Amino acid sequence: MSLFMSKSNESVERYRRARELAKQMNSKLIRYRCPAKDDITKSARKLTIPMESNTILFDDELDMAALTDFHFNEMRFGGKRLVDWADAESLGMTVEEARMLESLRNARAGLYEIGHADPENAIIRLTSVLPETGEAIQFSDIGLSESATQLGSILAYLRVMRFEDIAMSTGVFFSFPLEDRARLIEEHRRRMWTVKEPEKPLRRFVFFYRQFRQHGLQQALNDPV
Repeated sequence: MSLFMSKSNESVERYRRARELAKQMNSKLIRYRCPAKDDITKSARKLTIPMESNTILFDDELDMAALTDFHFNEMRFGGKRLVDWADAESLGMTVEEARMLESLRNARAGLYEIGHADPENAIIRLTSVLPETGEAIQFSDIGLSESATQLGSILAYLRVMRFEDIAMSTGVFFSFPLEDRARLIEEHRRRMWTVKEPEKPLRRFVFFYRQFRQHGLQQALNDPV
């Protein structure tokens, strides 16, 4: 049986609708003001982005995208992430946007090998490199499916969100050459060895951000949601 669906525009259109819905939800989410005093400079320091006094010194747009992703999806304020604090009703979200917000809350980031791609149906085969972050999945992304046919297999640290029967990326992603696989696995293992389980997603994001800044592949920005 073929890994991919039959060649049809239907899967691409469903992906486009889900992506547009995610953008609409995100445009409301970023207006959220947390009662637990979510100081973005704390997130920048945790992510190790340089600062001068209380001014964040971004190197490029990817730094800004990484900080936004980290601030909303990994940092905790008052014991919860901002994406968990956010109230869909008070933000004026539609029923579908609220469902997308719940999907974002359940999304998890991991290191994946980007394998065979079907750009006509915008589908990629992702295989988890870290056993604790997931398994092989069929993943929808127009940009990545087109790039994968040119770049071949690479590694990517990204957040996978499932909405209905569509698995797609959300937020920033960090890409690495495939030959870095063994090194990343070993350094990640050593870095996470003493980290408590509840802290691992946050610390894992910081680890792969720093690895990307030192060893990552040049890339275009992904969609912000």
